[in-house]
Amino acid sequence: MRDCLESGFMGVGEHKTPLTDEKRKMFQEHLENEPDCLVDNMSSFEKEASCREFGHLCPAFFVSEPFTETKELRRMTRSISNATIIRVARRDNNTCQMCGKILIDRDIEIDHIIPFSKGGHSDESNLRVTCLECNRGKSNKLDFLHE
Repeated sequence: MRDCLESGFMGVGEHKTPLTDEKRKMFQEHLENEPDCLVDNMSSFEKEASCREFGHLCPAFFVSEPFTETKELRRMTRSISNATIIRVARRDNNTCQMCGKILIDRDIEIDHIIPFSKGGHSDESNLRVTCLECNRGKSNKLDFLHE
């Protein structure tokens, strides 16, 4: 709130919007009435558990597995390097891991076993080769069996 009042903007990066008079008044009142709500020095734990988007202590940090909710892994993207795709295709022998169909290179789809949208990462251990039909049929389901 203090930063918003000083800069005159809310949000981060391309999502910055001008601070409205109503919000400015609300922030000023809150800071005057609740001075204890300001934290200038955060512990390393608080920095690690803080949500990068909204700044609060992220509840997902406390309920998720530690390897999926660390500051470094929250920055991971769903993009997969060509080298990783080649290693996964070789490891899986160009074979759909759901239906067993042998695929030519241009028909290979790379599937996140634990979907990216559900907290899965893009490391080789969470990737597998699938055909188009199996990958589209699975979508973002957690099921390991083809439905």
